[in-house]
Amino acid sequence: MKIKFLHAFAVLLFFGIISCSSEPKVPTNASVELKSDLQPLYDEVMTVHDEMMPKLNDITKHQTTLRNRLDTLRTQPELKQELMRTNSILGDLNRAEDAMWTWMHGFGALDTIPQHKQEQWLRQERADVESMKNLMLSSITKAEEFTR
Repeated sequence: MKIKFLHAFAVLLFFGIISCSSEPKVPTNASVELKSDLQPLYDEVMTVHDEMMPKLNDITKHQTTLRNRLDTLRTQPELKQELMRTNSILGDLNRAEDAMWTWMHGFGALDTIPQHKQEQWLRQERADVESMKNLMLSSITKAEEFTR
């Protein structure tokens, strides 16, 4: 019971902090001075971000489902394998969510990058956002297949 209370408190605290803080700074074209030849690269990165942002809702939905399943499985020791698999998939979802938040907070640094280093930085960001996308999509797919 104490663990459920602590978990509920942690979730409420997390959402309270998020609701009180501003959204991560994701630069817009107006706030970042890019060389014109870098605009397509910037747009590629932002397209992946914009595609993946709504997927956070899917991750949250699956996290809730799997946490509820864990609560039930913990009372049934004979289902240890399913408990371990559920916990593993939940861990994947958590890592995917963390990857998105980490990427968004890091991308806000674009306005601090000198122009002569922006291309290299954006290329790395494109690789990072693609990696984050793959992690998110694979964890969502695993969760969907597991909860069918």
